Amino acid sequence: MAIRYQYPFRKPYRVGTPFGQKGTLWKSGYHSGLDLISLAAGGDGKVYPVAPGSVIRSVAGDGSYGNYVTVRHEDGMLSLYAHLRSIAVTLGQAVGYDTQLGVEGATGNVTGPHLHLELAENGVPTDPAAAYPGLELSVTGR
Repeated sequence: MAIRYQYPFRKPYRVGTPFGQKGTLWKSGYHSGLDLISLAAGGDGKVYPVAPGSVIRSVAGDGSYGNYVTVRHEDGMLSLYAHLRSIAVTLGQAVGYDTQLGVEGATGNVTGPHLHLELAENGVPTDPAAAYPGLELSVTGR
């Protein structure tokens, strides 16, 4: 059964650093997620899961990711939401499309407030934009 994926912000938001961008800022040599910006784009910064699932990690103060949450989805995909100012869920909690995970922030290794979104399938990083067919990364909102 295919599940519907949504963006983790309500509009407006904009895309910062795309998945796969090469650079020395990242240990892997490339950006392993998609950076999304809400507050600076006029949004409220509230972060929601990309799809229903359950919280398998809720960490405060990690060096690179800062405050982050990881959700396992019904199709096996994992999503990670990093640099959160605050976390609003607990380990093991079931989450739906409208469950607030936290608020966009600037914790961890960052140059400014944003949400770092990672998707992984079988442990392999996946371009989050690929989960949204027909998405134009230059648009604001959804």
